[in-house]
Amino acid sequence: MDLKDFFNIDHKNKKVLLYGREPKLSGLLFRNFGDFIIKKHLKIDNYAILSDYEPNADYYLDLKKYSLKDYTSEDFKIVEEVLDIESIIKNERVFRLSMSYYDSCQLIYSAAKFLIELFRQHKYDILLTHTVDNYVVDILTRLAKYFNITVIAYCASSYGSKYIMISERGEYNLVREPSLEEVDNFVAFLEDSSAKPLVKTRKQVNSRVFKYYFIYKIKYIWHYLFQHKFLGKIDYRYLMTTAQIYPRSLKNIFGIDHFFIKSIKDIPPFSKEKAIYLPLHFHPEATTEYWVQNKDYLTYYPSLFKVIKNYLERGFTILVKEHTAMHMMRDKNIYKQLSSLKNVYLLSPYISTYEVLDYVEYTILWTGTTGVEAIMSDKKVILTETETYYSHNKLAYINNENTAKIFSKEDKRELAKRILGNLLKIE
Repeated sequence: MDLKDFFNIDHKNKKVLLYGREPKLSGLLFRNFGDFIIKKHLKIDNYAILSDYEPNADYYLDLKKYSLKDYTSEDFKIVEEVLDIESIIKNERVFRLSMSYYDSCQLIYSAAKFLIELFRQHKYDILLTHTVDNYVVDILTRLAKYFNITVIAYCASSYGSKYIMISERGEYNLVREPSLEEVDNFVAFLEDSSAKPLVKTRKQVNSRVFKYYFIYKIKYIWHYLFQHKFLGKIDYRYLMTTAQIYPRSLKNIFGIDHFFIKSIKDIPPFSKEKAIYLPLHFHPEATTEYWVQNKDYLTYYPSLFKVIKNYLERGFTILVKEHTAMHMMRDKNIYKQLSSLKNVYLLSPYISTYEVLDYVEYTILWTGTTGVEAIMSDKKVILTETETYYSHNKLAYINNENTAKIFSKEDKRELAKRILGNLLKIE
């Protein structure tokens, strides 16, 4: 979508609503992003806040306020027209992992009725929210559009803290034209392997894992058992406790090292021309739940093994590497299954992505910046039949690897320009 004009026109007389979670950690970061966009780019000083966290909000999204008995025939028509109930349930990790189908539907209808009434009674022009990553934001963005509200969604950028990415569900949105100098600097950044962001050391990961193991135990008792089960609270931060990524079990922390190969040099010789790098995705999160348009690849683990088997049976060697932020948080049975497959090599997360890329011809992924790293390293990228914000119909899909190509210098520059065009600068 071309949003350049949107960020260049006067919005001073528009009514703006900002959706935000509890103002802590990522919730605070996203609120600050929204505040920056509203004041810096929309030139608006006053706006209302909608939140499922009661304090510090103009509207508290009370999921107990409405039930099915409060629906009118018109409400049911709106829900049937605008919301895809089955899709919302399939995408939402809480519904998949810890709630019955009926209870999931109840929450969806409660949230939808609250938002329908809010948009009927209060006429807003623009909605600001972080990228769709749960059922509340999923419903919110769909209903906002039904009521002719412009939706601007954003998330943290993988390309440094000075950018905000504008994307509702992983799609590309052109928000500005970067300067030639900025493009040159960005190309240099992308080509510099030492500048790769968000890489964690073993010491950092170990410290984080043990810290979050105990945080999870406390949250499970306080948020899930006491607040949700005992007091009956159904706010998302209580419901998501058992579905959020945490090192929940000691068996996933200890006794997993033997599944990983510490050095690529320990792997028997293989043909580079038929070698694939397949990075494991951080899961569950928005990129593997809401950014994947092809429903055949939406349920991550079945689709992961489907892709692996597809290429193994055609004689490929597959190098799989764990995401450092998921190490010791993923179920060890996944590691066990992967490491048991012939010609699949599960690499330590502490091996550099760029070192792995030296040994392969192809990279396969669902979404994520690894694809950009691979392109800039002259590798052929294959997507799981779904577009991502930087692909622009120029990347190959599963089973069509013969159409994959190495990007020219000009192609790489155009890629960098397009990525920057999707990012707002924080100044």
